[in-house]
Formats: sequence, C-alpha cells, structure tokens
Amino acid sequence: MKAFSATLDAGINMALGTDTYPLDMFSEMRTASAVCKMVEKNHESAGAMDVFSASNLGGARALGRDDLGHLAPRAKADHRAGRLPVARYRAGARIRSARSCTSRRRIWSTTVIVDGRTLVRGKRLLICDEQEVIDAARSSARRIWSHFPDYDWAGRGIEEAFPSAI
Repeated sequence: MKAFSATLDAGINMALGTDTYPLDMFSEMRTASAVCKMVEKNHESAGAMDVFSASNLGGARALGRDDLGHLAPRAKADHRAGRLPVARYRAGARIRSARSCTSRRRIWSTTVIVDGRTLVRGKRLLICDEQEVIDAARSSARRIWSHFPDYDWAGRGIEEAFPSAI
C-alpha cells in the first residue's frame, strides 16, 4: 500500500479492518493514518474522515452491502452509544480526535443496539442474566483448558506451559 489518498482519488474502494487481538478499530485507524502519512511523505494523506469511512462504509462496499456501515432506516447497523472522555475532544474535530486519542478501552458503552435490537441500556445487559453468562464462560474455559495436556507436545498442563510470570 503506497498511496491511500491516490487510491481513493482513483475511485478505488478502501476498506479497513482488524483480525488481531485486541479488536480495536481506533488503534487500526490511528496506525493506518500514521503509516500512510509516513509512506506517502504527506501529512494530509489518510485523513480522519477517509480512514473512518474505510473502517465503516469501505467494508460494506467491499461486501456489496449498502445496508451495512451506517445508521439509516432499514440498515443492519450495529450501534454503540457511550461517552468519550469529553475534555480531550475539541468540538469540530471529534472524528480526528477519536481516531488519534482514544482506544476501545476509553469508551464507556451505555447502549448497544444490534440489527435494531437493544442489547444493552444504561450499561445493563437486557437479553440475558449477565452473571449467568460470565459463570458459563468461566466453566467452559476451565473445561477447554483441562484438555490442554492432550494437545501439548510434552503433555504439560496449562500452568506449566504458560507460567504466570516469565
């Protein structure tokens, strides 16, 4: 990738995503913007709105789906409403500030809507008992990790293969 802006200017769709942990699109947008600016030797390349658009609408366009990537009637948009640490964000530069200064850990979700269905409101999970889900996940993880010696080349347990301190 040598020219983010030139690629967009040529009418080629740009999509940005992540498949690494942690799944943090703010970090991906920040990295894409910084790297493109360095590679292109142009501080205006990969601007905030272009990178933000690539992280939302670009992926939807790549899939040929005009019902994804934005909030609109009949769109299958997932929406996460919350609060950003307001003191760090200047009015008029919110997208640029969010891209440059935040991460997924800095956003406090108060409401989550998936495909029109409200799953979280007021930081409370509405679709099931949250503690029940946490307990089931812990139990499942214990079951899975108990079989780790069956897959380890030396038959080690998880604690031996991955000690808590190196």
